[in-house]
Amino acid sequence: MPDAPKKSTRRKLPESVRREAILKAAQLCFARRGYTETSVSDIADAAQLTKGGVYFHFASKEEIRLALIREFTSQTLSAIDNIVDGDAGATQNLRKTLALLLERMSREDGLLLSVIEAVARHHSGIDEIRAYYQALSTKIIHLILDGRASGEFHGEIDAEMVAEALLSMLSGLALHHELDRAGVHLCKQQDQMIDYMIGIARGAANG
Repeated sequence: MPDAPKKSTRRKLPESVRREAILKAAQLCFARRGYTETSVSDIADAAQLTKGGVYFHFASKEEIRLALIREFTSQTLSAIDNIVDGDAGATQNLRKTLALLLERMSREDGLLLSVIEAVARHHSGIDEIRAYYQALSTKIIHLILDGRASGEFHGEIDAEMVAEALLSMLSGLALHHELDRAGVHLCKQQDQMIDYMIGIARGAANG
């Protein structure tokens, strides 16, 4: 009597759940192997799906990476909008914004390095990253201008210069965190880092 066919161990999930599983698996694979060394088969295995299941949602590995970037940037910018819409003053809104960015950087394992790798090797995703940083810069500039108007920040502070300095610091911290997760604890050092950044915003015009 022939053996009964083995049941597939692949999961049959709703489309939205499968898509989210693919994105989470891809981010994990990118963090462990790097973007270039990760294959669609690797992502499918990590998500417990077939390659066909992955291709049903995404045409390529690059499309998966772009989806990760777009999801991260959209969620981050939306969260900042919620902060700015609150009743807190400019200093507290800036503090909350910086805390949000540090928190998201600390838990998005491997995303930054996969972005850097893809941009450097394949010149891919540049437009998305540029648009994200421009949007971040604009939001931080507005917060600093609000602080100037309310008297919380020096009236002659250069909002664009300070916003650029803060974003550069955040990017550097994120990269350092990715390269040395054991030595750089963004969340544990968050308050000190943010105090320092707020000090830059308040005192930049007085130096």
